[in-house]
Amino acid sequence: MLTMRYSVSTVRTIHSVLNGAIHAAVEDEILIRNKISKINLPQFKSKRHEVSEEDILNESEIANLLNYVKENESETHFTLILLLASTGMRKGEAMALRWNDVDFPNEIISIKRTRDHLGERSTKTDNSERTIDVSTSLLKHLKKYKIWAAQKKLINGAKLNEDDHILINASTTGPIARMFPNQLMERVFEKGVIKRVTPHALRHTYASLLIAKGIPVQQWRNSLEIP
Repeated sequence: MLTMRYSVSTVRTIHSVLNGAIHAAVEDEILIRNKISKINLPQFKSKRHEVSEEDILNESEIANLLNYVKENESETHFTLILLLASTGMRKGEAMALRWNDVDFPNEIISIKRTRDHLGERSTKTDNSERTIDVSTSLLKHLKKYKIWAAQKKLINGAKLNEDDHILINASTTGPIARMFPNQLMERVFEKGVIKRVTPHALRHTYASLLIAKGIPVQQWRNSLEIP
């Protein structure tokens, strides 16, 4: 049984991707019917953890989101979305990132902290503290963003330190506000760029796109801290 090896979230995400692919095959008359659409899936203990196809963006929607934010929002807005979409980390983990968490030579990011309504603190569990392999393109952007952040700090009479938060407010150069990610996603929705989803949808999207590309679960479950 999959539920003996993977979390409920993983099983439901895999099912969502496969269900969508098979449904498309039925629509194109490649298959006669979708035999997995009515499978009884394991349930979450809490409804707030439930994941549906509406919580996942496709590649086209992700591209639209990134392009719009890059062209119409600030450097920090784009960096936030790029981080979430490229790594599957939680928004709280992204907001708590500091420059010394990024290992540019080895192309990894260390997740050590999170940030929520209780403030900044260590991650929820031992599994939450982890390292994530990141792409060369993401690191290339982070290098450019670091220069931008250093310039903003300098304008405000400060110097960028390795212990500084990565995601900063362009005006104050302090850490971004806690509701910053949600407000950004809502603003993008209101512009008609994508459907209404929360920043957490990018985490599910990251997993679903990897599954769709045939990348084995074992290769990406650690980066998402999936048991």
